[in-house]
Amino acid sequence: MVRPAAGFLLILAVSATFSATRAQNPNPSAVRTLRFVATGPKGEPITDLKPEEVQVSDRGKREPLLFAHLLRAAAGEPATLGPREVSNRGSDELFSSTLLLLDLLNANIDERGAAWNETVQSLGGLESAGNVYLFLMAPDASLYPVHAWNPGEAPAPESPPWTSKAGPLLNAALRKVEGIKPADLTAAPGLTVEPTYNALRMLARQYAALPGQKRIIWVTHGTPLTIVGPGGTVYADFGPELNAMAHEFVQLGISVYTVHQLDRSTTGIDSAETLQTLAPLTGGRWFENDAVGQALTQARTDARATYQAGYAVTAKEADEKYHKLRLTTTRKNVRILAEEGFTAVAPELTAKNTLDLVATRPFDTPDIGLRAAISSDPGAKEGNLHFQIHVDARDLAFERAGNSYTGEFTLSIFFFNADGERTAVASSVTKLNLSQDQLDATLKDGYVAMSDQAVPAGAVRGRLVVQDGLSGIAGSLGFPVSGK
Repeated sequence: MVRPAAGFLLILAVSATFSATRAQNPNPSAVRTLRFVATGPKGEPITDLKPEEVQVSDRGKREPLLFAHLLRAAAGEPATLGPREVSNRGSDELFSSTLLLLDLLNANIDERGAAWNETVQSLGGLESAGNVYLFLMAPDASLYPVHAWNPGEAPAPESPPWTSKAGPLLNAALRKVEGIKPADLTAAPGLTVEPTYNALRMLARQYAALPGQKRIIWVTHGTPLTIVGPGGTVYADFGPELNAMAHEFVQLGISVYTVHQLDRSTTGIDSAETLQTLAPLTGGRWFENDAVGQALTQARTDARATYQAGYAVTAKEADEKYHKLRLTTTRKNVRILAEEGFTAVAPELTAKNTLDLVATRPFDTPDIGLRAAISSDPGAKEGNLHFQIHVDARDLAFERAGNSYTGEFTLSIFFFNADGERTAVASSVTKLNLSQDQLDATLKDGYVAMSDQAVPAGAVRGRLVVQDGLSGIAGSLGFPVSGK
C-alpha cells in the first residue's frame, strides 16, 4: 500500500514546461522516450531548452514533445538525513561517467603513439576524475581495465586524481597486454570485426551496471564496414551487425564517441566509415585525427546538456521495425544531437528492462532522488517494515492537460536473499492530477509516500525503486534487512 502524506504533493520536471497535450494524438497507448543533447555554437551546454522549442520527426511524421527533462550531470549537496534515514543522493554519487577505450586490436604498433600520448596528456589535465574510466582492448580482443569501478561501491574522492598517474598506469598495462595478434585475426581483412564487436558488447554490458549517463570514447583505427574485392564487388557487408550493436548500446543507455586513430600504413580498407556510422546511431559524436582530448572534453560537456524527452505513440507503432528519427529546434544557434533512429519495441518492454536493471545493479541509482526512513512497523506483526519515502520533486516529468498536470509513478520494493536471488517484490502505482497551485507547492516539498511490507523469509537486503511513468527514468535505494 502506498499512501500520500498530508497536504498536496506532486512531482515536477526541472527546467521544463509542458505545453504540449495529447489532444494532438487522441488515442495514444504509450510514450516513446529518447535522449538528446543541446549545445551552442561553440559546443557549450544549453540547459534551458523548452519542449515547445523542439520538434521530433519519427519516420517523417512530426510529433510534439510531451516533456523535455534536463538530466543531472553531477551530484549536488548531500541530503540531510534524520534518524534511521538513508538516501541515494550523496556527494560522490554517479550521475554521469565517461569510459575511454584504447583499441590495440585494430591498430598498427608503429602508428598508435600519438593517440597514446594524447590520452596521457588529456587525462593528466583533469582536476577531478572519479567518474572517468580507462580500458584497453588487447590484441587478443580481451578487455583490460587500467582504471575501473569497484562493484557495489560508489567512487571515492581522490586527491590527486588517479589520472595524474595515467602515464605509468598505461605503460604498466601495455607491458601486460602487448603481444602479436593471433594469426587467425590477421590472415585476411575483416577478421577482427566479429571479435571487436563482441568485446564492445561485453564492455557495454559491464558498464551498464553503473547508474546515470554513460559515454564510451572508442579510440581506434576501426574496422571495415564493407570489404570490396577486385572489380568493385562487395563480398562482406558488416552494416547489419553494426546496426544491431548500436541498438544494444542505445538500449543500455550508452552513447559512443569514436576517435579515428589514423593508421597511415594500412591501405585499401576504409575504417573511418564504421566510426562515422556508429557514433550518430547511438547519439554520440565522431572525431578525426587522434582527437582524444577534444572527445573527452566534449563528452563531459554533453553530459551537462542531456535531456530525457518523450512523445505520444500508438500501439501499432511498436512494429519492431527501424524508425528514422530527426530532432530540430526553433531556437537559433542551438544544435540538437540525438540517435538517428531506433527499433520500435513496445515502450512497456523498454520500461521493464530499465526497471530490472535498476533493481539488480549493485549501485544505488540517483537518477530519481530518494530519501527513506525505514523502521519496524509498530502497528503490524513482527517482521514487517514501515517505509516513509521522499521522492525528489525535480526528477520526474508531468504532462500538462488544460489547467492541470497529470502523471504517475510506480513504487516497487524488492527483497533479495544472501545469494542475490530476488525473493519478493511489491509494486504500487500512484496517479496524480494536480492544479497549478498544487504544482507550485510541491516544488518545495516533493512527494512523500508510505508503505508497509512484510519481509520474506531469508531476505537479507532490499531495494526501493521509483520509476516515472512518462519518462521511464528510475531511481533506486538499497537497504539492509538484517538487524532491522
